[in-house]
Amino acid sequence: MLANFEKRNYEDHCHIWIGGYRNLHNLAHWHMETELIYIEQGQAIISHNDEEYHLRSGDLIYINSGQIHYINCDQDCIVKIIMFHGDFLPEALQDVYTKDAVLKSAYHFLDIFSSIQYELKHKHAFYIERCHNLLEQLLIEIYRKENIDKFYAINKNVNLMDYKGLLSEIQKNYTDITFSQAASYMGLSESYFSKYFHKLSGMTFSRYLNIIRIEKAISLLKEKAFTVTEISYQCGFETIRHFNRVFKEITGYTPKNMPKDFVLNQHTTKMFETNFDPTLKESVLLK
Repeated sequence: MLANFEKRNYEDHCHIWIGGYRNLHNLAHWHMETELIYIEQGQAIISHNDEEYHLRSGDLIYINSGQIHYINCDQDCIVKIIMFHGDFLPEALQDVYTKDAVLKSAYHFLDIFSSIQYELKHKHAFYIERCHNLLEQLLIEIYRKENIDKFYAINKNVNLMDYKGLLSEIQKNYTDITFSQAASYMGLSESYFSKYFHKLSGMTFSRYLNIIRIEKAISLLKEKAFTVTEISYQCGFETIRHFNRVFKEITGYTPKNMPKDFVLNQHTTKMFETNFDPTLKESVLLK
């Protein structure tokens, strides 16, 4: 699970997206929007920054802008989601966030969700203003009853900011970067870095780096401009034997037997790929 940047495109100027999923699974990602996820049915595990939450029906979690997260639902789990870019909110509501991710109650979430869904579907006069008003009502109710803090404090988690910078650094220097250099980049001991990286990414640093390297190798193989040996060295592998072993472990194929139309299913896109979608194929979007 690679923590990529998700950029959401809106159909209009409402800057609110809502949707429901059954069996939702997605990759670790972050985005500029704030996200409210409500567990309507079943159970789900949501990783939020460096914490893992086991949620049940009726739980509501608040994920602020820039926070790394992913979700794994059980097969019958249904979640309802509201995502919004808060630039349309009054300044007083833009400057705060909840200290606790899992909220004390659901705060009439489903009623607000249904009302916004109706407005976005029918687009009656002033529907955008109505959607904004409904969301403001929900946020005011939340902020009155939850522990809140000023927004400026949310980006003071230096480790998290450095982690995002490290992902970009790995994309640029995947052939040479080492575990020790990555730990040093974040200013952490190697033992703590190992645990921290695994919590946020859902995999070890070595696994992450190998996926990035194999993704590049796949691209070079499709160009047919280099031999397999040349590609292995270009992608940071010291021996062709090691390259072949890792390639097959990640793709299921040897480099020479890879299908022409093969696409790596890890969704390892660059940090600011505009069309990155973290949702995995087993997820079912509800209409």
